[in-house]
Amino acid sequence: MLQHVLKSSLFFFSAILYISLPDKTPTLELAILKLLPIISLVIFAVLHVATHGTSRFTVGVIIGLIFSGIGDYFLVYKETHFVYGVFGFAVAQLVYGITFGCKPFKPAVLLLCVIAGSIMYKYIYPGLSSKFVPIIAAYVVLIYFMAWRALARFQLKRWTWGQMFCALGAVSFIISDFVIAVDKFRHEIPHRHLIVVVTYFIAQYGITMAITDYPSKPRTKKKMK
Repeated sequence: MLQHVLKSSLFFFSAILYISLPDKTPTLELAILKLLPIISLVIFAVLHVATHGTSRFTVGVIIGLIFSGIGDYFLVYKETHFVYGVFGFAVAQLVYGITFGCKPFKPAVLLLCVIAGSIMYKYIYPGLSSKFVPIIAAYVVLIYFMAWRALARFQLKRWTWGQMFCALGAVSFIISDFVIAVDKFRHEIPHRHLIVVVTYFIAQYGITMAITDYPSKPRTKKKMK
């Protein structure tokens, strides 16, 4: 795992750079800087494919990262493009959830996610306008679907680093988005930006590191006749 962490050093550099920016005024430059950590994770995943071969799981994570990047771009301009940002991340959550697979099912984890998601939505609901009621409801369903499948993958007796990072990423994603929702629809949260960005980057990093569980069979070179 250490070698994968070292290979993802570009992510850490770009994430720290964005977090340390004093001015968060919505500009194209800010959007690019916010996208750099996600772009670096896409590069990491593509390099993983180049060295270990393609897997369905890795392709799914790359697609999820791309839609997350789209969501990131629109959320930089959240005052006017918030809905578009939510849509981008909604697609990302759906892609991640499908990528994580449907086995093992783990109904207990599903029940826990349903309860947690219901509590989350119930808390946010009083601050929602009629426009946002179905949008946020759908997003809560999708992010908890993703979390259910990520947590269900974790095998306590036969765990891997990829499983652990994936579960951590899912939980961090929920924390990040819950803080965004509470701050926007209920009340202001101190240090909102720092909390959201740190947990979000942890989320995407954790999900991306899950691909390290999926090296394909070594490629065999064809013999020259």
